[in-house]
Amino acid sequence: MTTAALYWQQFTQAEQPQSEWLAKSYLWAKAAFIALSDKNNKKLAQQLLLKIKTEMPPVWQDELDEKVKQHLAKP
Repeated sequence: MTTAALYWQQFTQAEQPQSEWLAKSYLWAKAAFIALSDKNNKKLAQQLLLKIKTEMPPVWQDELDEKVKQHLAKP
């Protein structure tokens, strides 16, 4: 969750936000949301995802979700 928050902070505080930071914040937050079992942390991940989605182009979501799925499927 910390990594997602750091990328999100970098994106939101930069003078010239980079799309890479936005994508990475989504990837890390989505992976955390799926993998976390602690309800409080899962809720924080969900809240961050909602913020990220307000900035992220919707056309990115399917591709990024697939990357998360592949990453979490690795042993």
